[in-house]
Amino acid sequence: MRLKIHDWHEENAKKMADYAGFEMPIWYSSIKDEHLTVRNNVGLFDVSHMGEIIVEGRDALEFLQYLTTNDISKPPPISATYSLILNERGAIKDECLVYNLGDKYMVVYDAVAVAKIYEWFSLFSRFYDVNIINKSYDMQLYSIQGPKAESLCKELFDIDIKEMWWFQAKKINYRGVDIIVSKSG
Repeated sequence: MRLKIHDWHEENAKKMADYAGFEMPIWYSSIKDEHLTVRNNVGLFDVSHMGEIIVEGRDALEFLQYLTTNDISKPPPISATYSLILNERGAIKDECLVYNLGDKYMVVYDAVAVAKIYEWFSLFSRFYDVNIINKSYDMQLYSIQGPKAESLCKELFDIDIKEMWWFQAKKINYRGVDIIVSKSG
């Protein structure tokens, strides 16, 4: 599979490789240069290969409380909770971030588990009044990291990340596109 900006990656990346069925950029200049840039400045990562499931409906909170380990009822709307998704024996299937978007939830998890987690959620959805939507191949997800990430976010989105608490998110419109900006690790 290809990321939405695959052609740009292919044109600019020095090395591409497969990860969980996605053709991903591995590096552009060198691993060392990119590591140092992110450690000392700022870097942008295309993590659009991650899985995303939207959970909506009357029982969405109860459904996610059953399938994930942390209490997602406590954080306010437009924030995320780090959690785990367990199997029938209580072993970890994957880690995830559960975003409370106010009227629905978005679960973000690793690309390796896209089909596995969607099937798991679908299996249990018949017991709840929920709608499960796999958005894993439709959404774009980017991570801005490094000591100058806050200033770049201020410049791009006019958001003061320093004022946000960990796992807080904001819905904004950026160049005509509705996006979610989240402060997470």
